[in-house]
Amino acid sequence: MKKMCFLITVLSALAMTVCAHAAEVDLDYMTGTAVISGSTNSASEYVAVNVLKPDVTLDMLYSGTGEGIIYNNDTVTDAKGSYSFKLIFDESAPEGEYTVYVGAKSQAGAEVMKLPYLKKSTYESAVKRLNDAANTSEAVFKSEFNSLKNSMGFTNELENTLNADKIAGIFYRSVRERALSASDSAANKKLYNSAVTAQALNEKKLSDMSAVIDNIALANGKTAEFYNTIISKSKGGTELYISLLEGNNIISANDLETSMLNATVLTVVRYHNGIGNIEKVFKEYSREIGANTSSAKNADYSYIAGKSYNSVGECVTDFNTHISQSSSNGNDGGGGGGGSSSGNTEKPSQIIQPPSSLGNNQNVTPMKIKFEDLNSVQWAYEAISKLFAKGIVSGRTDTIFAPDDNVTREEFAKLIVTAFDLTAENYENKYSDVQSGAWYDEYIRIATANGICQGIGDGVFGVGSNITRQDMCVMLANAMKVKGYNLSGSELEFADKELVSNYAYDSVSSLSDLKIVNGIGDNMFDPQGIATRAQAAVIINNAMEK
Repeated sequence: MKKMCFLITVLSALAMTVCAHAAEVDLDYMTGTAVISGSTNSASEYVAVNVLKPDVTLDMLYSGTGEGIIYNNDTVTDAKGSYSFKLIFDESAPEGEYTVYVGAKSQAGAEVMKLPYLKKSTYESAVKRLNDAANTSEAVFKSEFNSLKNSMGFTNELENTLNADKIAGIFYRSVRERALSASDSAANKKLYNSAVTAQALNEKKLSDMSAVIDNIALANGKTAEFYNTIISKSKGGTELYISLLEGNNIISANDLETSMLNATVLTVVRYHNGIGNIEKVFKEYSREIGANTSSAKNADYSYIAGKSYNSVGECVTDFNTHISQSSSNGNDGGGGGGGSSSGNTEKPSQIIQPPSSLGNNQNVTPMKIKFEDLNSVQWAYEAISKLFAKGIVSGRTDTIFAPDDNVTREEFAKLIVTAFDLTAENYENKYSDVQSGAWYDEYIRIATANGICQGIGDGVFGVGSNITRQDMCVMLANAMKVKGYNLSGSELEFADKELVSNYAYDSVSSLSDLKIVNGIGDNMFDPQGIATRAQAAVIINNAMEK
């Protein structure tokens, strides 16, 4: 009794004003379990909760002995300032609207919330009424919905500023599409939240998608994951994402999900933070958007990376068209002159001869990396390890490096700028195919300003094109010169030296003499061959060690 009286005293002091403590009540109608949770301003803070029975007022409570309280408890917040209480209704608990008071000592007043409670059988009957009404007409559904709304917990703080009738209409069409569940009240609440979110977007009154993304009905859970892990963490991503959704007259939960899928694709293409993220999204939605991901290569994702499209259809058409066309190999003047291109896209063998086994290479210093796909490129293990430790290279995922993937020209430009710590002031974009603000924009500008590259001619850099082995040598040799390294080469001894373009000859010769690059076997250099991620790591590491 002493504890209850103390809690009532605290409640009396706190409940003079209603304030926001970020508290919420979540009731599972199937189990009768309510979770009251939230956060305060600090850790280890005292929090009290009192739940009053239906029709009990504070005046009645203060004049009595506490019988009007069905639940009371107190706790202290954790290190993050969070707290949680669990209330389980027993069979004798009356149905109705309970009042929840939550107070913390540091707050100006208690937060007051309503907790509607129905027994499981009553809730199931209400679900059937709404599902049946959805199969008749919108008017019948809205009538039933308005009479059951509060008791079934269909409330959302966003709805207070929105058109309630239009929310009900969106909910009606959503229930027709998916039907309410007789065994999952949480799923039903998410379906209602989808209707509210859709109307908030229609009225352009939703500014924070992160506050609702995990509490709406999404058949594909990856959509929320992509937003939380890619879009919300990219500069400009959240603004573009919401702008793509606003004012589109979203009419149902399925329509909302389709709109979110499209917004996800366009936003991740524009603000991807790594082309591996575009690949993830395209592969997940390939069937819905018609992307030919089964034939796509790294260069195809890089080709669309950073671009702004008016629609998903336009984006996917651009993507699929690039896949169907043979990739043109770019080259760098590196001091003047053009160069030949080759359609040869066969992956050459390693850029240096691999040791017989990793264990026999006494120079390898294992690093703490978790890549599971380096067994086939043991000759590149040390280089990848060192560059990974320095933050110069990263994996496609936490465990996949993809050493045999091709390297595009813009990717190699980024590696060069990062590895050699290059900077430039007042550098301007000189290429027609470099999208302003794209992830590669700054790296290409810096590389060009430092004389690392000059593009492939006609004001084109060659974004999305795989880099050839000779062009990789040109860019790397230029970077070494910027850092003060004097390069000079002798006559090439490779059997295919006549295939080395004039503009690249000195660079290939210099790096070959320094053993930064080697042939691919049989005294062949393969200058027009496409470079791989493993090869790029090796030659950059070799150059840095010089």
